[in-house]
Amino acid sequence: MIKQQNSDVRAAIKASGLKQYEVATLMNVSASYLSQLLLQPLSEDHKKRVMAAIKQGESLKGEQE
Repeated sequence: MIKQQNSDVRAAIKASGLKQYEVATLMNVSASYLSQLLLQPLSEDHKKRVMAAIKQGESLKGEQE
């Protein structure tokens, strides 16, 4: 079986309840760009940006509820 790249980041997106395109929007990138990024091993910088966007999205989601 092929190991999926960035499974930790993908799991964090899923656990946050956000959609991948929502994370991309918070990062100010297109959804297709984020998809492309996730196909390659992420650099630490990109990983930090994605995780920060997830955190931001979770707090925005919490304010709406």
